[in-house]
Amino acid sequence: MEYSFSSLFPGARPHNLSAILQQATFQDGWLKCRIEYDASDYDLSVLPYEKATFNHIVFQEIGSFTYPFKFADRAWINNFEKEVPDKTALLFLKEGKVTDGAYFNVAFKNGDEWLTPYQPLLKGTCRERLIQNGTLQTAVIKKADLHWFSAVRLFNAMTGWEQAWELSMENAIFKG
Repeated sequence: MEYSFSSLFPGARPHNLSAILQQATFQDGWLKCRIEYDASDYDLSVLPYEKATFNHIVFQEIGSFTYPFKFADRAWINNFEKEVPDKTALLFLKEGKVTDGAYFNVAFKNGDEWLTPYQPLLKGTCRERLIQNGTLQTAVIKKADLHWFSAVRLFNAMTGWEQAWELSMENAIFKG
């Protein structure tokens, strides 16, 4: 949040994340904490998290689109998701290179090695931690390279690495 805030609102005094989280009321179960903010105000919500089920993955070309920060308005994702069957994970290709998914970063299995795209649309915190601890290596992964991989793992801050979705590349569908 600090990096996003300073990039989006240079010179503004950042919100204190620790103080914001102290205001949260947490319940039992798996929860997600969402903070929507601008330069002067924020809104905090704590919601139940339900992990989705995926049986297939679909790759969607998005051209030169960029998405360096997580925004509340995700209409562009919703438009693509309308075309995706139930229980199908949506992954993006930017100018023929894999970036990440609609709600997660991705890694591809090649033997014993897991590779994550060098330039994702959004550099998730879990992804960065997995790169730093050596679990993941970064690579430019082109659409034409995908046949070399046996599996894809979909992960985010909520699932982490151990509880991430893992699907065979045999379940891949390519669009656009």
